[in-house]
Amino acid sequence: MFHKPQFPWHPEETKELRKLHAEGHTYAFIANELNKLFNNFRTRMAITGKAQRMGLPNRDNLQNKGYPVQSQALENFPTEKLNISIMELTNSSCRWPGEDKTYCGAKVKDRSSYCPTHDKRAYNQVAYRAKQE
Repeated sequence: MFHKPQFPWHPEETKELRKLHAEGHTYAFIANELNKLFNNFRTRMAITGKAQRMGLPNRDNLQNKGYPVQSQALENFPTEKLNISIMELTNSSCRWPGEDKTYCGAKVKDRSSYCPTHDKRAYNQVAYRAKQE
């Protein structure tokens, strides 16, 4: 039933996987880095499976283990809620949905559908900047 892996993991790879995982990187990023370093082709899912077999914590549990989690940066944004109806929306109104079929309504950020607060929540700026570099 069990089969031998086609591409065995070298100790250096598992050490680097453990290091990158501890730094809080995504499995896709880890796969990309390991492929560059060790000149192989490991998918994100191969990295995920190996991390689970190594007993590394799931991404859901990282916050409890003291690992950095990107979603922590999105917490506690101050929001100016005007709670306007869809009929009151203008081109300069934030379209972030609120309660009871209302929208934020604050002044939008340039070339966005959202105010600066909701724009940061809608688009992860950390990932965006990393892609630009």
